[in-house]
Amino acid sequence: MMKKHFTVVCAVSILSLSLTGCWGKEAAEVTLSTNVPAAGAVSVAGKPAAAEQFTFDVDPETFAIVITKDGVRIPASVPLPKAAVSNVIKSKDAVQWTYPNQVNVSVVKKNDYLDIRIESIGAEQFQWPSVQSENYILPFGEGKRVPANDANWRDFLKDQTLTWSESF
Repeated sequence: MMKKHFTVVCAVSILSLSLTGCWGKEAAEVTLSTNVPAAGAVSVAGKPAAAEQFTFDVDPETFAIVITKDGVRIPASVPLPKAAVSNVIKSKDAVQWTYPNQVNVSVVKKNDYLDIRIESIGAEQFQWPSVQSENYILPFGEGKRVPANDANWRDFLKDQTLTWSESF
Protein backbone atom coordinates (compact mmCIF):
# COMPACT_ATOMS: atom_id res chain seq x y z
CA MET A 1 0.00 0.00 0.00
CA MET A 2 2.87 2.33 0.84
CA LYS A 3 4.52 1.74 -2.55
CA LYS A 4 1.21 2.36 -4.35
CA HIS A 5 0.70 5.66 -2.50
CA PHE A 6 4.28 6.65 -3.19
CA THR A 7 3.92 5.76 -6.90
CA VAL A 8 0.78 7.91 -7.18
CA VAL A 9 2.52 10.86 -5.48
CA CYS A 10 5.49 10.54 -7.83
CA ALA A 11 3.26 10.19 -10.92
CA VAL A 12 1.36 13.36 -9.98
CA SER A 13 4.68 15.15 -9.42
CA ILE A 14 5.92 14.07 -12.85
CA LEU A 15 2.75 15.28 -14.54
CA SER A 16 2.85 18.62 -12.76
CA LEU A 17 6.53 19.12 -13.55
CA SER A 18 6.19 18.15 -17.20
CA LEU A 19 3.18 20.43 -17.66
CA THR A 20 4.70 23.43 -15.88
CA GLY A 21 8.12 23.58 -17.55
CA CYS A 22 9.82 26.73 -18.71
CA TRP A 23 8.50 28.00 -22.03
CA GLY A 24 9.93 30.59 -24.39
CA LYS A 25 13.46 31.53 -25.19
CA GLU A 26 13.82 34.16 -22.51
CA ALA A 27 14.93 33.11 -19.04
CA ALA A 28 11.79 32.84 -16.97
CA GLU A 29 11.65 32.94 -13.20
CA VAL A 30 9.64 29.87 -12.26
CA THR A 31 9.54 28.29 -8.83
CA LEU A 32 8.07 24.83 -8.34
CA SER A 33 7.41 23.36 -4.94
CA THR A 34 6.31 19.86 -4.06
CA ASN A 35 5.90 18.07 -0.77
CA VAL A 36 6.97 14.44 -0.61
CA PRO A 37 5.26 12.83 2.38
CA ALA A 38 7.29 10.54 4.55
CA ALA A 39 6.44 6.89 3.98
CA GLY A 40 3.36 5.86 5.93
CA ALA A 41 2.17 9.40 6.79
CA VAL A 42 -1.61 9.36 6.45
CA SER A 43 -4.46 11.15 8.14
CA VAL A 44 -7.55 9.52 9.62
CA ALA A 45 -10.98 11.17 10.00
CA GLY A 46 -9.64 14.61 9.10
CA LYS A 47 -6.98 14.55 11.82
CA PRO A 48 -3.39 14.99 10.68
CA ALA A 49 -1.13 12.01 11.20
CA ALA A 50 1.45 12.18 13.94
CA ALA A 51 4.83 13.25 12.63
CA GLU A 52 6.76 10.26 11.32
CA GLN A 53 10.44 10.09 12.13
CA PHE A 54 12.50 9.78 8.97
CA THR A 55 15.79 10.86 7.46
CA PHE A 56 16.73 11.58 3.89
CA ASP A 57 19.78 11.56 1.69
CA VAL A 58 20.23 13.58 -1.50
CA ASP A 59 22.90 13.30 -4.20
CA PRO A 60 22.89 16.75 -5.84
CA GLU A 61 24.78 15.51 -8.92
CA THR A 62 21.97 13.06 -9.78
CA PHE A 63 19.05 14.55 -7.76
CA ALA A 64 18.56 11.08 -6.26
CA ILE A 65 16.58 11.25 -3.02
CA VAL A 66 16.35 8.33 -0.61
CA ILE A 67 14.03 8.45 2.41
CA THR A 68 14.89 6.20 5.36
CA LYS A 69 12.16 5.28 7.85
CA ASP A 70 12.43 2.54 10.46
CA GLY A 71 15.67 1.39 8.84
CA VAL A 72 14.05 0.92 5.41
CA ARG A 73 15.54 2.95 2.52
CA ILE A 74 12.94 4.04 -0.06
CA PRO A 75 14.08 5.80 -3.26
CA ALA A 76 11.95 8.85 -4.10
CA SER A 77 13.05 8.93 -7.74
CA VAL A 78 15.28 7.30 -10.30
CA PRO A 79 18.62 9.14 -10.40
CA LEU A 80 19.12 11.57 -13.28
CA PRO A 81 22.35 11.47 -15.31
CA LYS A 82 25.23 13.10 -13.40
CA ALA A 83 25.41 16.85 -13.87
CA ALA A 84 27.74 19.59 -12.72
CA VAL A 85 26.57 21.34 -9.55
CA SER A 86 27.71 24.38 -7.60
CA ASN A 87 26.89 26.18 -4.36
CA VAL A 88 26.15 22.91 -2.49
CA ILE A 89 25.14 23.64 1.10
CA LYS A 90 24.23 20.75 3.42
CA SER A 91 22.88 20.87 6.93
CA LYS A 92 21.12 18.33 9.14
CA ASP A 93 17.65 18.96 7.69
CA ALA A 94 18.34 20.73 4.38
CA VAL A 95 20.35 20.55 1.18
CA GLN A 96 20.53 23.19 -1.53
CA TRP A 97 22.51 23.45 -4.74
CA THR A 98 22.57 24.96 -8.21
CA TYR A 99 22.71 23.39 -11.63
CA PRO A 100 24.60 26.28 -13.29
CA ASN A 101 22.49 28.31 -15.75
CA GLN A 102 19.52 25.99 -15.16
CA VAL A 103 17.90 25.77 -11.71
CA ASN A 104 18.40 26.34 -8.00
CA VAL A 105 17.23 23.40 -5.87
CA SER A 106 16.32 23.30 -2.19
CA VAL A 107 15.30 20.19 -0.22
CA VAL A 108 14.17 20.83 3.36
CA LYS A 109 12.91 18.25 5.85
CA LYS A 110 9.68 19.39 7.46
CA ASN A 111 7.76 17.62 10.22
CA ASP A 112 6.43 14.76 8.08
CA TYR A 113 7.49 15.55 4.50
CA LEU A 114 10.24 16.94 2.31
CA ASP A 115 9.72 20.42 0.91
CA ILE A 116 11.38 20.44 -2.53
CA ARG A 117 11.72 23.74 -4.37
CA ILE A 118 13.04 24.14 -7.90
CA GLU A 119 13.63 27.66 -9.22
CA SER A 120 14.51 28.30 -12.85
CA ILE A 121 17.51 30.53 -13.45
CA GLY A 122 17.59 30.12 -17.21
CA ALA A 123 16.64 26.51 -17.89
CA GLU A 124 14.69 26.00 -21.08
CA GLN A 125 13.72 22.56 -19.83
CA PHE A 126 14.21 20.58 -16.60
CA GLN A 127 12.62 17.28 -15.65
CA TRP A 128 12.41 15.82 -12.17
CA PRO A 129 11.48 13.39 -10.73
CA SER A 130 12.15 10.43 -12.94
CA VAL A 131 9.93 7.57 -11.79
CA GLN A 132 9.67 3.95 -12.88
CA SER A 133 6.83 1.63 -12.00
CA GLU A 134 5.20 -1.56 -13.22
CA ASN A 135 1.90 0.34 -13.69
CA TYR A 136 0.81 3.96 -13.99
CA ILE A 137 -2.55 5.54 -13.27
CA LEU A 138 -3.44 8.08 -15.95
CA PRO A 139 -6.08 10.82 -15.61
CA PHE A 140 -8.47 9.53 -18.30
CA GLY A 141 -12.10 9.40 -17.19
CA GLU A 142 -12.01 8.16 -13.62
CA GLY A 143 -8.45 6.96 -13.99
CA LYS A 144 -6.89 4.34 -16.18
CA ARG A 145 -4.37 1.79 -14.90
CA VAL A 146 -1.78 1.21 -17.62
CA PRO A 147 1.04 -1.37 -17.53
CA ALA A 148 4.41 0.32 -18.14
CA ASN A 149 5.44 -2.28 -20.71
CA ASP A 150 2.23 -2.15 -22.81
CA ALA A 151 3.31 -1.26 -26.37
CA ASN A 152 -0.24 -0.36 -27.46
CA TRP A 153 -0.57 2.28 -24.72
CA ARG A 154 2.89 3.65 -25.50
CA ASP A 155 1.92 4.09 -29.17
CA PHE A 156 -1.41 5.66 -28.20
CA LEU A 157 0.17 8.12 -25.73
CA LYS A 158 3.05 9.15 -27.98
CA ASP A 159 2.85 12.92 -28.62
CA GLN A 160 -0.41 13.18 -26.61
CA THR A 161 -1.28 16.30 -24.68
CA LEU A 162 -3.82 16.48 -21.87
CA THR A 163 -6.60 19.03 -21.49
CA TRP A 164 -6.50 21.22 -18.42
CA SER A 165 -9.13 19.12 -16.62
CA GLU A 166 -7.32 15.87 -17.48
CA SER A 167 -4.02 17.19 -16.16
CA PHE A 168 -5.58 18.51 -12.95
